[in-house]
Amino acid sequence: MRIPVFRNFPIKYKLILVIMFTSLLGLVLSSAAMVAYDWHEAQQALIKEQQVLAQVIGQRSSAALAFRDKRGAQENLDALSQQKSIVLACLYDSKGQMFLASPTSENCPIGLEINKQQFSNGYLHIYHQIELNKRLMGSLYIRTSLDSLDQKLQRFLLVTFGIMGLVVLLIFFITSRVQRVISAPIHLLGAIAHKVSEDKDYAHRAQYESEDELGMLVNSFNHMMQTIEEAQAELKNLAFKDALTGLPNRRLLMLHMQTLLPQVARSGKSAALFLIDLDGFKAVNDTLGHEAGDWVLIQVSERLQSCLRAGDLTARLGGDEFTVLLTGCDSISSIRTVAEKVCHMIDEPIYFQGQLAKVSASIGISMAPSDTLDPQELMKLADAAMYGAKHAGKNGFVFANSSMQQQALEDRLVDEQVLMAIEQDRLHLYVDPQCRLENKTIVGGDIHCYERLGSQDLMNWDEKLLACESKEVITAINQFLVESLQQAWMDVPDEALNKLESLTLRISFKQFNHPQFMETFIPFARQLSLQNVRLILAIDEKDLQSLRNLKGNFQLLLSEYNMSLAVDVMGLGTSFISRWLDFSVAQVRFKCLQREARVQDKKMLSQANEYLNQVLVELCQYLLCDTVVMNLLDADQLELFTRINCNYGQGLALSEVMPIPRFFKMLSEEVPIGIASGQ
Repeated sequence: MRIPVFRNFPIKYKLILVIMFTSLLGLVLSSAAMVAYDWHEAQQALIKEQQVLAQVIGQRSSAALAFRDKRGAQENLDALSQQKSIVLACLYDSKGQMFLASPTSENCPIGLEINKQQFSNGYLHIYHQIELNKRLMGSLYIRTSLDSLDQKLQRFLLVTFGIMGLVVLLIFFITSRVQRVISAPIHLLGAIAHKVSEDKDYAHRAQYESEDELGMLVNSFNHMMQTIEEAQAELKNLAFKDALTGLPNRRLLMLHMQTLLPQVARSGKSAALFLIDLDGFKAVNDTLGHEAGDWVLIQVSERLQSCLRAGDLTARLGGDEFTVLLTGCDSISSIRTVAEKVCHMIDEPIYFQGQLAKVSASIGISMAPSDTLDPQELMKLADAAMYGAKHAGKNGFVFANSSMQQQALEDRLVDEQVLMAIEQDRLHLYVDPQCRLENKTIVGGDIHCYERLGSQDLMNWDEKLLACESKEVITAINQFLVESLQQAWMDVPDEALNKLESLTLRISFKQFNHPQFMETFIPFARQLSLQNVRLILAIDEKDLQSLRNLKGNFQLLLSEYNMSLAVDVMGLGTSFISRWLDFSVAQVRFKCLQREARVQDKKMLSQANEYLNQVLVELCQYLLCDTVVMNLLDADQLELFTRINCNYGQGLALSEVMPIPRFFKMLSEEVPIGIASGQ
């Protein structure tokens, strides 16, 4: 049976009640047993006493009965009356007739049971047979009051209850002390568990110095808390720490910045975010192996931590990218000093198994609150500045400025515009026909993206597509390009296929670097390859160096699916010619050089331009690269590049940009429309 009220009692009160109830129950039972035993012994003693007295009076009264001497018998009975407890004595003759009684015979019983004793109605009844020389002379009845026994029992009970009361007080006192010893650690564990639940902190421990069972309980609880704390720390490390270097990862960095940047806004001081990319790390992996690359990353992380203050944070974003977050910056010069120190420390030699693993650092620096207080924008600005450091020659640092911030905002706007245009089906593919200048025949086409604004007006979206940053938008662009090309390819006449040698698609490095880039374009490239048409991927020369991370598998895939790489260059003076050979560049695409100068002799300027164009074409021929001039505007330029043996040309001097169906129709005709020298 459960008692609801008792169930809600605190454990210390439950413990006191249980101990007291158990002790009191034992005391009551033992006292009851003692009282019962004492009462029984007192009764037996009284019986023996009265039996002896009855025998003595009986012997003394036997002669009086024999001679029927009532006077002698009365003296014997009067002797009994001296016992205060004897209230009645009756003497019978041998026939059972009343002979004499004291004090009166009114209450003497008739029909005696000889030699019997019994208790009833608060009296002891003794029946004794009187004999003389084995001859029955009569009998004696004695009635004894039990008042003395009752008084004795009452006194005993009173003393017992008094003792019980003292024992109860003693038990309560001892129990209170015992419960404190027993319940104190339990109460302590409950308080610690409640605090852990409130604070969400498993570092709390119970302090209890004992080696008994309760001490073992507390130690077990503390061990459990330690196990949970270690498990939580391990989970936190997995979620917020880089497994290789032990540094905070991108997630922890962003959480830290979300907390820090509002404080920066209130403090009046600045914070600086360094985005660090390791120059030469790919070469270390390729030449010394990935184990060496891991060693370099660990060494760089240790160097970064050693040169920073306690309040600064360094993190690894992934790959060979690290960040440093400086707080409480007083001036640009102090930030510059730290950046120089970081560059110098990373540039120091790193050796792996006796071999030099040379890396340096390109650092982009963004500032809060001057640049932005948004963590994502701060990271994006630092990333843009880091690419600025790479283009500036590497092993250095560049600060993000207002122009970079404006560029970041414009990039985001471009992403949104491109994605909306694709979703609304406003973009269409056009072709700028590409001719072999030797015989003025169309052999390929340069793919462009336009939006129709009216019956005649077109808006070129090429630069916007190339400028997109978001992976989501780049995915949409790649899918749009491939799906549009595949749709157009379904209606290509056989006559056009016989003349078509290549299609050129201009894309950005970010499209190349997209995880699903090859998977998206390979099916279409395979389809072109089966019909002996090459897919040429054109990339801006400034992004060519970035392709080093893709060099291995990238080159194999290009060759396997009959794809080629083309490079768009600005001109002879800005070309990184030595890099063309590293990537087996098939075509070098450039615009006709038309430099203007403050000279009076126009003929001299024309000759200089012709000379520079010829040098560029001859250099490409020496490197076994085809040349494509992309902006032929008149017959003079067409004649010039034909004379200097440029391989291919395109532009208004040859043909206007046209929709893909019209391009294929023109290819299928016997004589290409509008493609003729001097036309």
